[in-house]
Amino acid sequence: MKKVSTKLINSLKFKIIITALVLSLAPTIVFFYLTEKRTTDTLLTNIKNELQEKSYIVGKSIDRFLYQREIDIKILSQADVLESKDAHAIIQYLTEITQESQYLNDIDIINLDGTIRLSSGTQNEKGKHLSTLYPEIESIFKKSLQANQGDVFVSEAIKLDEGLGLAFLTPITDDTNTKVISILMTEVNLNTVKKIVSEFDDRIIGNKYVYLVDNDGLVIMSDDPSIKEMEVLPDLRVAKQLKSYFEHEGEVGSLEYVDAYGDQVIAGFSDMAQFGKNDALDWSIIAIAPLEEVLAPAYSLQKTLMLLMFLLLAFVSVLSIYLGSKLASVLTLTTKIAQKISKGDLSEDITKIRDDEIGLLQTSINEIIYNSRLIQNQAEAIAIGDYSKKIPLRS
Repeated sequence: MKKVSTKLINSLKFKIIITALVLSLAPTIVFFYLTEKRTTDTLLTNIKNELQEKSYIVGKSIDRFLYQREIDIKILSQADVLESKDAHAIIQYLTEITQESQYLNDIDIINLDGTIRLSSGTQNEKGKHLSTLYPEIESIFKKSLQANQGDVFVSEAIKLDEGLGLAFLTPITDDTNTKVISILMTEVNLNTVKKIVSEFDDRIIGNKYVYLVDNDGLVIMSDDPSIKEMEVLPDLRVAKQLKSYFEHEGEVGSLEYVDAYGDQVIAGFSDMAQFGKNDALDWSIIAIAPLEEVLAPAYSLQKTLMLLMFLLLAFVSVLSIYLGSKLASVLTLTTKIAQKISKGDLSEDITKIRDDEIGLLQTSINEIIYNSRLIQNQAEAIAIGDYSKKIPLRS
């Protein structure tokens, strides 16, 4: 068995097939590797840039919304009606403003001692103390008492009647614009912000989500049903690279990491602006996409290339077997005739001459056979004394 295997390996046919396969597959494999790598790298670069850019754009959209709410309360605080003593007129004015603004839950005018003097809408918060309603904003309320006209203070995310929202506070001053007489507070819901985040989420590849988080990594909002409001983003517990991002300000970028569910993901993030005299919020947008789905086009290309490589392998194998067999049979026949010549057997010559290098060899062998036959005939004639058969040799 070993002798047969060695004979097969040493055969010309085997060598021709192996050479053909190597020469055809080597560049194909190199091409496959380079194409697949380049496609993967390009996809990763594109999705990173896309997530990063979209996070930045969405962050800016939310920034514009919040900045406009600052402008709104500044303008509202300077309305002449707020300086009047007509409580009914003030309430009617504030109620009309609230009803016309989908993002406003309520507008309150707060006495200097923290008691709500007037309130818009139907919430009827009049007479309640701010420390009871929203103890989280008591510190910025105290700052607003010492502020100037036009100064705005913004709370962190707080629980409003309809969910998370923000409180914007600004002083109302007297006619001289120097003495604070009360505090104006607008309760802004985050429905518009949620819509912006949800629309962004719909454009993200795969079953991962977009998160609006605060500087501590608490989720302000997300479409992820497994995450509750003001809960720490799970990925921050497992991804040190992502966690380190929250230690810096104003970053826009992207990174790859393994998330809390063990999936390889790509995240694009953008640090947002701060608002109010107290530099509140400092939120961030994080958009996460699963690496497997991001690279799906590359995997599809990989399968296509593998199929093409398999078909090429099959074609080259069949072609090399056919050509190898044909060439080997010709060389085998030529070799057998040459071996006969070496033993003095001139009975057979080559009838089919190839039109290539092997054909030159076959022609040479036929000439040897022809000349050998002539010499043999002359020798036989001389042996019997016949000197008439002198035929010139072929050269």
